[in-house]
Amino acid sequence: MCAKKNALWGKILEASGSKLSDALPSPDFAMESGGYGYETAMGRASWPSPDPIGKRGGVNLYGMVGNDVVNVWDYLGLTNKDCCCTVTVVIELPGNDPGKLNRKGMSGHSGQGIDGDYYDYGPQDGQGGNVFGSGGQPWWDKSPSNPDRSLDDIRRDEYPEHKQPIFEISIKVPKEKCDELRAYWEILYRNPGTYRFYGRQCTTAVCRGLRESGISDVNAIKPSTLLKKIQKEKHQCGPKNGQPVDVKRVQ
Repeated sequence: MCAKKNALWGKILEASGSKLSDALPSPDFAMESGGYGYETAMGRASWPSPDPIGKRGGVNLYGMVGNDVVNVWDYLGLTNKDCCCTVTVVIELPGNDPGKLNRKGMSGHSGQGIDGDYYDYGPQDGQGGNVFGSGGQPWWDKSPSNPDRSLDDIRRDEYPEHKQPIFEISIKVPKEKCDELRAYWEILYRNPGTYRFYGRQCTTAVCRGLRESGISDVNAIKPSTLLKKIQKEKHQCGPKNGQPVDVKRVQ
């Protein structure tokens, strides 16, 4: 048996029972009294009633949106999804090839992962150095047998084929920014336009996507410049919010 007496928003005035959970206000009470209220009594902040979806939202039944209520919200407590997503900037640095483009630091490649998806931009085969430009198209993401390759596909199939250093820079951002970034790439894939070495190319395409989605104001032409600048960014969501981005050399 248990008994409880609550004020508005589920604040416990009197409680007794065989289990602590028996004495706590129910989700129904919280909703009837005006919503899934937030309690700040006794010097701490917590939800006065358990998460309506139980442990599917995490083992902490009194937590919410990963304790990141400044950046994300779930006022009904009905989702167990991470409100952040991961943007991964893939950068292949120029190697030691004596060619002209390599000497200028313009070889290598830049691409972008959005959670498990992968996007990039390049020229038609054999046309990368054409001063007049060429039709643009997906580059590493181009495969007759698998036209919609994932980031894991790229890691498995493309990384081993390249001897140059490859870095992954991962940034946690709100999901709506990933939605905007994905929309940018889908539009570019439908209308790839003209690839130009000092215009729209792999690195500038990545930078423009980051700017248009509000993730970063970075601007670069060379992969090495992008690597130097993007490392200065910070996570924008989740437990790492405000901390430096994750930088990993993968080969």
